[in-house]
Amino acid sequence: MKEHVYSQNMIVGHFAMWAVRLSPYPVPDELETVLDALGRYIRSRFTTDDKCEEKFMFKSNERDLKTTLDSFISNSMNILKWEVNDVGDEDSYMSCPPCDKVKVVDGFIDLNSLLGNVCDSIHRELKSNEEFDEEIDRELEREQNK
Repeated sequence: MKEHVYSQNMIVGHFAMWAVRLSPYPVPDELETVLDALGRYIRSRFTTDDKCEEKFMFKSNERDLKTTLDSFISNSMNILKWEVNDVGDEDSYMSCPPCDKVKVVDGFIDLNSLLGNVCDSIHRELKSNEEFDEEIDRELEREQNK
């Protein structure tokens, strides 16, 4: 599996974006606390590489990133509260049925959707960056061959 270089800000930023987008509120409860904890968790899980010059850049593959985020979500009480239904029963980190078949409860965020969306959007960004870099390289090569 191909390894990518992730920045802490990229991971935390995508996590924040999707938490806000999936929340019925403008800002989910305890979001800042969750993001601070995520940043610390990422730093503890990933090792820096000599090739990663920027502070808090990490080299990992897609599966490791998803596993790391899944572990963080599963062990964070502040996040697990986001998936509690209106009678106080936890859905134990299970995805909800399709939204057209379920009444979305007050404050509910589907954590499986959050995890999937964060990982997908990070990898779409990385792919877009790679494609851009390749196009620039091709243009530079064309200029040099003139």
